[in-house]
Amino acid sequence: MDGYSRYLTAHLLAKKDAETVNELMKKYVNWAERQAGRSIKKIVHRSWHIMEGHRTLPVKIILTDKGGEFVNHDIDAWYNARGIQHVQVGPKRSHMNPVERQHQSLSDMTKAMLRDSGSSPQFGPLNTLLLPEVTCQQ
Repeated sequence: MDGYSRYLTAHLLAKKDAETVNELMKKYVNWAERQAGRSIKKIVHRSWHIMEGHRTLPVKIILTDKGGEFVNHDIDAWYNARGIQHVQVGPKRSHMNPVERQHQSLSDMTKAMLRDSGSSPQFGPLNTLLLPEVTCQQ
């Protein structure tokens, strides 16, 4: 989630392990840094830097919980090499992590869609992919 715009990017994971999450975090950081001029900014904070005549917004801070998939030597080394500060929110502190509230909202919306459509709960992840379209149209 971008901290300024609250723009949400969601990925469904087959495995919730460090290797999978590390790759997605790297891709997200690279993607977010190339969105100059698009008001993006959260779990990732940036500032303006002029580089070769174009604007880029380097990611400065990543905010995660202390799960092993987010806190590991490989990703910490990658963050350090890029000058990114990794802020870790501890257990029982979900109110300090805005992404946790978004997870709850997505989960609630998915359950409501499943209940209203009569779909099987096994389609939950598929319905979660459709939610951004649904919420944007309202």
